[in-house]
Amino acid sequence: MDNKNEEMFVFNRFAFDDFTEALRAVRVSKVLENVEAKSFLVRYSVIAYCRPFTKCRGKIENTIRLDESYVPPEHLPFHRQLLDLRDQLIAHTDLKVLDPKLYGWKTKVGPMYPIGFKPPDPKEVLKQVDSLEAIFSSVMDEAHRRITAMEKSLPLDG
Repeated sequence: MDNKNEEMFVFNRFAFDDFTEALRAVRVSKVLENVEAKSFLVRYSVIAYCRPFTKCRGKIENTIRLDESYVPPEHLPFHRQLLDLRDQLIAHTDLKVLDPKLYGWKTKVGPMYPIGFKPPDPKEVLKQVDSLEAIFSSVMDEAHRRITAMEKSLPLDG
């Protein structure tokens, strides 16, 4: 890679692979019976999908990421929900979202300090598998379109 255009092309190719992984994971989750396995795959699909939209380190640019122009307007609200889900509950622990309560109890064996919180309901995310598949496919198609357009300006070796 010699310039920003080539770096963006390479980043788009990696992003396309992330979207492919996300789509594959969500499709596999649709045929599984085990709710825990489904939940793991769906959470992984959200991580893979969101990866290109989060701050990444470039070799030429300090930070690189895809912007929302890759996402069709009808999918933007859901796209933003997925980024929030990734940031607040999947990749990080956002205490504001979990709203934890610390309790102190005396017991026969000594004090206990359980924590109550509002866990996310994995079944809610599982209900959106078709929506995940649709947004992943749409964004993957847009990435492919842009990759094809960028290829026209890339130099050939030899």
